[in-house]
Amino acid sequence: MMRADCIWGLLLLLSLSLGWTKAQGTNNTRPVFYCGGDLVADSGFIGSEGFPSFYKPNTKCTWRITVPEGNVVTLSFRIFDLEADSQCRYDYLDIYNGYSNLVQKLGRFCGTFRPGTQISTTNTMTLEMVTDGETQTRGFLAYFSGTKPYTN
Repeated sequence: MMRADCIWGLLLLLSLSLGWTKAQGTNNTRPVFYCGGDLVADSGFIGSEGFPSFYKPNTKCTWRITVPEGNVVTLSFRIFDLEADSQCRYDYLDIYNGYSNLVQKLGRFCGTFRPGTQISTTNTMTLEMVTDGETQTRGFLAYFSGTKPYTN
């Protein structure tokens, strides 16, 4: 009986600490990540569709992160696993400094090397993941938060 209580307590703690947002759902055991969506929160997790299962082929998913005014978006990757290619031609994640893909691109990422922390200059950031029809892997899991901008 005590073991069941410990398991339920651990599941409750996990669910409270994961910070679900509008681009996520729940299946009562872990967050469910969708192909794109609007994430409006102080902080939370964002992941490729179906993570940790393999992502789908031939998709384009766009997520828009918005944190409170007066903050910037800080994005830190926990896991990163996309099809590797030296020029990121097949499966990739583009990150933009703002609310669309028409603003400054912070970077294009693929492979298994985890990108460094990405920081916007406003309270919005856009992620766009594109996949081809060939190789699929686990995708990505990242944590975003609103932080005060750095000033000298």
